[in-house]
Amino acid sequence: MASEINNVNMIRKAEIEKNSINNIQRINPAKTGKDLLSATREMVAQEFSALNTKASTAQIDAIARAIVFGLIKEKEI
Repeated sequence: MASEINNVNMIRKAEIEKNSINNIQRINPAKTGKDLLSATREMVAQEFSALNTKASTAQIDAIARAIVFGLIKEKEI
């Protein structure tokens, strides 16, 4: 039961991240994949900052790349 709740929470968080990326794209449209990655890195850094959590540049980059990869894969389906 607890793992099911965790899975639901993870899905909700992913949907929130996706909506955040969509908002960033509306505000600052990405012309290339690199622009999208830069915008996503900025969003991830802002979220870590809002949580008062430290993250290295490599961690932020890895999270941003995973988000962008997920968005690209979703569009292919």
